[in-house]
This record gives sequence, structure tokens and C-alpha cells, in this order.
Amino acid sequence: MSKRWYILQAQTNMEKKAQSLLQDKIDRSELKDKFGQILVPEEQVAALKNGKKVITAKKFYPGYVFIEMDYTDETWHLVKTTTYIIGFVGGIK
Repeated sequence: MSKRWYILQAQTNMEKKAQSLLQDKIDRSELKDKFGQILVPEEQVAALKNGKKVITAKKFYPGYVFIEMDYTDETWHLVKTTTYIIGFVGGIK
């Protein structure tokens, strides 16, 4: 089975923390080979603050994390039980 991309819903403003916790959990598991990248899509935005140019990160999809993985009962359970992850977006009919 090849890895596919899935979208996870995360608690708002906790996407980076969820990404970090999920990566740590994967690294400690025996399922490492079933996972690929974990992304929180964002872009760098320049803004003026108190007359100075400040670079900040703006999320493309607030509240969502993208993950590349083989979808099995074990990988689903590992992801679903991670703090700040609410669940998978969508479903299979």
C-alpha cells in the first residue's frame, strides 16, 4: 500500500503543536515506515508594526494539518489519539 495524503482537523491555533506531538509519537512508535510528511501549510507575510517591517507566518488553512500516511487501523489510532487532533476530514462512502 502506498502513502496518501489526508487532512486532519486540529484545535485552532494549535496546529504546530499538534504537528510536533504527532511527529514525536510517530518517532517513538513501530509504525514509522507507514508515515511520510506532516505539514501545516503557511506563507511568510510582511507587515508594518510600529513603523518596522515584521515577517509573520499566515496559515493557509487554519485548524488543519496535512499528513502523508498508509491508512490502517493502527495508523488511524495513533493519529486519532494525539492531543490537539480532533479527527480526519471527510470519509469513505
